Amino acid sequence: MENFILLLVDQTIAGVSGAASPEAFLTQTHAQVLFMMIIAQTVNPGIVCVHCGIPSVTDTGGNLSYSSPHQTIINAAMARVNTWITGFPSAQTGGSTSLPEVTPEAVFESELSRNSLRKYGVHMVRHAMGALGNLTFFSMEKFQADCERERYSRKIFATCPENMGVIPLYFPGDDRAIEGIREIAEKGNPKLAEHTLINVDSFRQWEKSITDAAQKKSYCPQLNDTVIDTVGSATGGNG
Repeated sequence: MENFILLLVDQTIAGVSGAASPEAFLTQTHAQVLFMMIIAQTVNPGIVCVHCGIPSVTDTGGNLSYSSPHQTIINAAMARVNTWITGFPSAQTGGSTSLPEVTPEAVFESELSRNSLRKYGVHMVRHAMGALGNLTFFSMEKFQADCERERYSRKIFATCPENMGVIPLYFPGDDRAIEGIREIAEKGNPKLAEHTLINVDSFRQWEKSITDAAQKKSYCPQLNDTVIDTVGSATGGNG
């Protein structure tokens, strides 16, 4: 077993199976993956573990949403939390879409997800190519389109100045994070917790704070540096 690499996965969903505020959500997901790491290291000391807490979010209808920009930023934040605390390799999820068909919009959403993760310093990405319908489908046609867009994106990112640093996420605080996790455990369901109701809009507010902060400092590249037009051709954005 010492030659094995364990990918330890936890796909908790905010407000559905986990806490609704970003801080409480990451705290819960990270703790669950750490527990798996501890068990793995206890049974097989020295075994290589990859942290794959892939916190997920829902759309306004309550369905899992890989099209949501919040899916990307919470996964980027999870990678950072893991790096700060454990130093273990981190594999996040990104590059997928909620759309079930291969359309320019689906390819574009996937491209923005990959570029956002890269922009925030995430290097190991699961589900990056060919995925559709919240990972329900795999399409070779989309895989090829994703690869084409990725080659284009890599050229853009290659123009970034060296040592540009990692773009901040301006992580929102929650002074009731632990209290909220405890309340969810006691009530048996995040949907029954007051903490969930209080934080129903917390991800949207987080996204807004990141977007507003990005306008105050020039980063390279911006998320709109790669664009697909209505017929699917690639053009460079103005950033």
